[in-house]
Amino acid sequence: QLFADEGLEAVSVRSINKAAGAAPAAVHYHFGSKEGLLDAVLARRGVTVMPRIIQLSDDHLARRRKPTARDIVECVAVPYRELLDQDPVKGARWLRVVAQLSLVGDKKLEQLGAPAASKLADLAHRAYPQADDDVIATRLSLAINALIQMMGRAPIGTDQDEGFRQALVD
Repeated sequence: QLFADEGLEAVSVRSINKAAGAAPAAVHYHFGSKEGLLDAVLARRGVTVMPRIIQLSDDHLARRRKPTARDIVECVAVPYRELLDQDPVKGARWLRVVAQLSLVGDKKLEQLGAPAASKLADLAHRAYPQADDDVIATRLSLAINALIQMMGRAPIGTDQDEGFRQALVD
């Protein structure tokens, strides 16, 4: 919660331990460092979201038809929407953490998402066979980052919540 609400850089190990009601050395004992805790936070939801992105991408790659831009975006949007449906508060917090890392091009996120990113790039190459590799990579990155930023800001627990998340997928 602290990472999502206050920002990764603003949160100290001391504030994490205090908010958790834990001993001063708890984060270091269980995770080794703040970076180790961040790795665990990413992995917690990433272990379900990333395989789902890969599965949806593989489904499109197995089809004979050329994928559309919408197909590619849905490969990312649907798993994130499922995450928000399953656990709106914690899912949105996780997306806010991912959004922070995506804005700075953090290597942790790159490593977590590399297999999924590769599948999405394959889809984009199939959809736009004449496009330059760098153009595809840049546009794919921009689209995914924008989607993550928007979904991480879903108005949780309000009348607008459901409509907002559905509009992002549509």
